[in-house]
Amino acid sequence: MANSSSAMLLGGSGNEVSGLAWEASPIRHVSKDDPPFLIMHGDMDKIVPLQQSQAFAKALREAGVAVNLVVLKGVGHGGREFLEPAQLKVINAFLNEHLHSK
Repeated sequence: MANSSSAMLLGGSGNEVSGLAWEASPIRHVSKDDPPFLIMHGDMDKIVPLQQSQAFAKALREAGVAVNLVVLKGVGHGGREFLEPAQLKVINAFLNEHLHSK
């Protein structure tokens, strides 16, 4: 789609920027020295397919990076559901685990 956010970021869409899109993809840059990741994704997201987060989480795990993928049922792309008390608990636990000195 020519006026999608990714098309605007990359300066075009389709075949004209497919190589650039592939190079810009975070999955291309996964390495064992990456920091831990918390990925939260709504299973009803119409902007970013859930499969992208699943593939990214898998690549991180395969590289030995700590990753927590949380799939929010019935949730789209962003919104208040990501900040519900249950999600804040997950976020706080992740930050406490990975940011506090051991």
